[in-house]
Amino acid sequence: HRGCLAIGERTAPAAWQGWATIEDVVRDTGASFTVLMTTGDAAEIEVSQPRGDLRLRALDPNGEELVRANMRRPAQGNERLLFVARSDGAHVVRVESASSQPGEAPFAVTLTALRPSTDADRAFAEAVKTFAAAERDLALGTGEARTRALAGFRQSLDVWKAQGARYEQAAALQQIGLAHMQAANLAEAVATLEETARLRREIGDPYGEGVALHNLASTHHRRGDYEASVKFYARALELRRQVGDRGGEAWTLMGQGSSGAI
Repeated sequence: HRGCLAIGERTAPAAWQGWATIEDVVRDTGASFTVLMTTGDAAEIEVSQPRGDLRLRALDPNGEELVRANMRRPAQGNERLLFVARSDGAHVVRVESASSQPGEAPFAVTLTALRPSTDADRAFAEAVKTFAAAERDLALGTGEARTRALAGFRQSLDVWKAQGARYEQAAALQQIGLAHMQAANLAEAVATLEETARLRREIGDPYGEGVALHNLASTHHRRGDYEASVKFYARALELRRQVGDRGGEAWTLMGQGSSGAI
């Protein structure tokens, strides 16, 4: 059964035998999948999330968390997780809701690759782990934790730039911009968020571009540049509506109101 993606009684062959995709619904307890791996294997998992916001976690055979990810990707808003096995056995992938809103979230999970890991795989997986730790630090809101977060985001960014992983670069830049906003380093926040929005646009990610433009508008508002704030809120609102991001649309409308645009 090595290389099978399994849930309950259903199994699907590993990626080298054809794409393995299973559809299910995330409920309160989430959903678990098993990938049988040997030490040094790299597994890539992708989860489509047509509604809701999902996060992925990979656990080793002892139940220890290897890595987690919550980075929506372009178009379908897919989540991607790459991790490397540190031991033989059944590794568990957890698909969980990252939203505070109740309800079920449909998804489809695909084992896109299972192979002996390369140096690039190990560097990428470590960058994802560093990124997740930096997100937790940023959420603490203290100056010391924010300094750690910025270092972690920049470390991940360097790896992803070297590998040409442009979506992940944009995610790291977004978080660096948020860290600068949190620290009231508004000039640095503007520069970073402008770069984020440009990169999101280039890779065809209107959802992420809308988020970046909203944050850019908010930063300009805090700087007292209300004309720029109104302009970027308007662009953000257009993208929020384009992708059907109703929650984001509401936040942007509130931002527009605070800037006197509506």
